[in-house]
Amino acid sequence: MSELNPLDEYNGLTEAQRLQAEYLLLDKAFRNSFNIIVGKTTLKFILKEDDGVILAHDPESPLDTDKNWDSMQNMMDYFIEEEEYEKCAKIRDIMNLFVKDGNTKYKEESS
Repeated sequence: MSELNPLDEYNGLTEAQRLQAEYLLLDKAFRNSFNIIVGKTTLKFILKEDDGVILAHDPESPLDTDKNWDSMQNMMDYFIEEEEYEKCAKIRDIMNLFVKDGNTKYKEESS
């Protein structure tokens, strides 16, 4: 199993190894997205550094779309489980920038 791509040779893994690979992908996605959202890095930089990119949010949509809003909530839940409360606070603060009267400023249009 490659350290850069935990899903290389996925079919040959045991169930425990598959769960570990999935955890590594999830962790990488949340950390990449967190670092982009808080301005620690850029998508362009991640694309240069890694063979591929995995994100937990849609970098082409505004952060306050329903899709990205849900992604940031999931990211907060993940970092709570990891006991990385400083990251949770930063995500909460970013989300609070978009809250007005209990609603986000932007809502995706229904098709």
